[in-house]
Amino acid sequence: MTKIDQTSYEIMQNLRSIRLDTERDSDFERLLHRKFQRDEGGQLSYLPVLSTENTETTGIAFIEGAGAGKTTAILRGLSRFKPLLHNSETNQPRYISVQVSSPATLKSLGIAILRKLEVPQVSPRATSHEIWTLIKHRMKVLGVYLIWIDEAHDLFNNGQNTEAHDMFKMLKSLMQGEHPVVVIISGTERLIDLTRLDPQIDRRFAKLKPAPLEIGVDTDDMEQVINSYASQANLKIGLPDDFMVRLFHASSYMLGRSIVCILDAIECALETGDSVLKIKHFIEAWGFQKGCSLEQNVFFAKDWQSLNDRNEDADSPSYSRKRSRKRGR
Repeated sequence: MTKIDQTSYEIMQNLRSIRLDTERDSDFERLLHRKFQRDEGGQLSYLPVLSTENTETTGIAFIEGAGAGKTTAILRGLSRFKPLLHNSETNQPRYISVQVSSPATLKSLGIAILRKLEVPQVSPRATSHEIWTLIKHRMKVLGVYLIWIDEAHDLFNNGQNTEAHDMFKMLKSLMQGEHPVVVIISGTERLIDLTRLDPQIDRRFAKLKPAPLEIGVDTDDMEQVINSYASQANLKIGLPDDFMVRLFHASSYMLGRSIVCILDAIECALETGDSVLKIKHFIEAWGFQKGCSLEQNVFFAKDWQSLNDRNEDADSPSYSRKRSRKRGR
């Protein structure tokens, strides 16, 4: 690796380590804090707040399109929640996380959760009921009080009513009984429609659905992000007037996708030894990402508005407000 290559690599590593503190982060942390009790001094504890005559917990459904940044927001929120980070008796966190593998079944998800609960092997003859009974027992033994299920929309992918009913019953069982835990589910837009299929599940979960980027509302903030990133990469900026609307459109109006697009373009500029970040770098980065022709490249095409239309995961959200963003690590 040449010295130039090494320098570019280090710059990109530094840029990719930057995390933006956004309103979605603070909203998630506020919801998370509401799910746990405070001691007499007002300090948060790892014990969940219980409702329905102290018999069950409530949860959080974080709903946002793929690549928008919800996973990062949840990871950051959990990493900042000190009561859940360490159990002195087990030297492990008081929460676990699992990603749903598609196609998912009640049994396959249960086995994946048991692995996180230090049960590496499960008998092939074990029933779903036995597996989930063991999950609740292991959570109690290990002092686990929160479970995060990512890509939760895939829990109901097969569309069978019986399986969906069993999945809902499983989620409710985790939040009830002798050792009820807080449940976080995260996924794409489909998840909000799925939770509404079961009124009991719907009422148990607070919904966090961050608003998409909006021209005018978010333009200045995003320009500051680009300026900051470019400055740290020792690049000047020479972008056209319509660049920001192209960027938002290309990224389906999602913050996470926009950031990835900016970083990829900066990397293209550094690799070619350019000192100015230009639209050509976004054209190149987008071409690599999409494998499309110039005519289909949103940063090149004249009729770019007809390209890469916003998908189902970027529909106008029910949760909406003006957002403010700060740089952070």
